[in-house]
Amino acid sequence: MQHGIDRMQERLREEISQNHLPPAYFDNAIVKENPPGTVMPIVLYVDAVPFSRTDAAIGFFIYNILTGIRTLSAVLRKTELCQCGCKGWCSFYEVFDMLHWSFRALRVGEWPTNRHDQLPFHADR
Repeated sequence: MQHGIDRMQERLREEISQNHLPPAYFDNAIVKENPPGTVMPIVLYVDAVPFSRTDAAIGFFIYNILTGIRTLSAVLRKTELCQCGCKGWCSFYEVFDMLHWSFRALRVGEWPTNRHDQLPFHADR
């Protein structure tokens, strides 16, 4: 019986051979740069959920197309978004920067040596 990444790679090869993945997967530069069946199809899903009459939570999810599983990666309270006139984009930028850092680490297959803001990791905090 196969487990973990072996089973996921087998399932990915099956989906590719049956042409079940969207064209955007095959058009992606990362997919084109790597051997067939090695790049997992994940997408970023962003949605807001009201939790009171005056506030909502904005969730950033990583969605695995093969399994249909969404994993919550970050949450922002709508009332705590940046108020500089950017309509919250300063706050979104920080989340997108962290996600970019995470996706880059996945792409190159390396454990990062620094945090997404280039500061060192601290074990005492």
